Amino acid sequence: MRFRQFTRAEADFGADCLAGQGDGGAADLRRGAGWRGDAAGSFGLAQERDRLQREIGKIDGEIAKAEKKLGNDAFLAKAPLEVVDEQKDRLEEGMALRGKLTAALERLAG
Repeated sequence: MRFRQFTRAEADFGADCLAGQGDGGAADLRRGAGWRGDAAGSFGLAQERDRLQREIGKIDGEIAKAEKKLGNDAFLAKAPLEVVDEQKDRLEEGMALRGKLTAALERLAG
């Protein structure tokens, strides 16, 4: 199972936004685009900030689980190489996703 299956964050990217045809909403902010919504917007900035913070909290939990397993000598000694590699991949993907979400949160704040 891949890390992305544990969080909604990347699922929130619509196909249009990934193709660069977004509507100026939250997914565009996560991609690095500037805010193009109106004052009313289709969502509130405070709600989006809260959602990003919740997602970061979930990802932090997943990162901690992977780090704990990879830091456990008994796990490393007994687990098949594929399982260890999967945990390393989950940790790497989690760290990358956390970075993206943190950057999006900073763009919302600034």
